[in-house]
Amino acid sequence: MSEKITLKGLRAQGTHGVLDHEKVEPQEFVVDVDLWLETSEAARSDDLAQTVSYAEVADVVVDIIEGEHANLIETLANRMVTRLAEFPVEGLQVTVHKPNAPIEHEFEDVSITVDWWRTIESEPCDVIISLGSNLDHPHMHVRQAVAEIGTMNEVLAVSGMYETAPQLEDGQASQPNYINAVIKIRTYTELEYLLEDLQFIEDTHGRVRDVRWGARTLDLDIIKAGDLVSNSPRLTIPHPRAHLRRFVLEPWLEIEPDATLGGRRVDEIVAELPDQGVRRVAALSEAGADSAGPAASAASPASGAPEPQFPDTL
Repeated sequence: MSEKITLKGLRAQGTHGVLDHEKVEPQEFVVDVDLWLETSEAARSDDLAQTVSYAEVADVVVDIIEGEHANLIETLANRMVTRLAEFPVEGLQVTVHKPNAPIEHEFEDVSITVDWWRTIESEPCDVIISLGSNLDHPHMHVRQAVAEIGTMNEVLAVSGMYETAPQLEDGQASQPNYINAVIKIRTYTELEYLLEDLQFIEDTHGRVRDVRWGARTLDLDIIKAGDLVSNSPRLTIPHPRAHLRRFVLEPWLEIEPDATLGGRRVDEIVAELPDQGVRRVAALSEAGADSAGPAASAASPASGAPEPQFPDTL
């Protein structure tokens, strides 16, 4: 599990800026650093050598501020990221503030923030992805998303389509039923970038993230990625709520009967869950407007996008 170490408000004097006087007259720079890293071994052993010393991090930052001139705080921030990435961290966020910047107006702060993430999985990784939709002909969104994911990754298996009653919070307005599916892919992409690819696909399908548990044109979730366990701010693996969702687990079992999640067999997890209104309605290659159930009939007309082609085995 990843934890975050924060070093906030580190101050030092440096000669950075584009104006002549900034190149010779030191001014104050303030830096905030967040580091994400695995700390379980350090917690177990109580050994500083098993983690990152924030004193050493501070030394690096101050050395850069007091060191070679830079015209831009962007350059300073990137120098810090480059040096700090030498520590055994999974990710970094560095913010450089220039509180006394030469601006002829009243202002509170000027800053630049740079994020950096180490490759999570350098080798090919088998990933389980769940798909769901309950707006605008859901079966079409799901089928097209599978095709779009397949343009960037190797699709190993695709479940059928399942119709699922929506899970609503108390007092939440009713929604159409969902169409769900699960696919297994082999990716050669860093998982952080895979997440960005999936979010881009969601956006191209008109996904709006304004209401928690709200109706949606497309929802794509990474459920499991090999044996990886991650709790970074951007990506939690395995998915923290997958073990509660039949609409994820039942399609997954269809394509991977011996699947495990969190050290347990998925079929055993499913056996302990109550009925959640999940039923298989069609193979993905067979699903059409008539086979998508109430979710499709309650939706608005399709966008007219071309329908992807699938092999007969799907």
